[in-house]
Amino acid sequence: MPTLVIHGDIDKMIDISGGRTTADAILGAEFLTFEGMGHYLPKPLWSVFARKIANPIHRAESLWYVENAERERQR
Repeated sequence: MPTLVIHGDIDKMIDISGGRTTADAILGAEFLTFEGMGHYLPKPLWSVFARKIANPIHRAESLWYVENAERERQR
């Protein structure tokens, strides 16, 4: 399953190592850090987050389509 882990490099609630460890534990996960961001999603970056989040969603949709198309062919 396509996965994106977003983390701020100055997050005081969860150290950046926790985000990195989470991404490392998920096969193929992308780890994305934002300089100067804490444990929040600042409004000026919302459009960036939306585009970044959309990428794994599109990959998941593509995988779903391929898997279902293969099942249909086998019927």
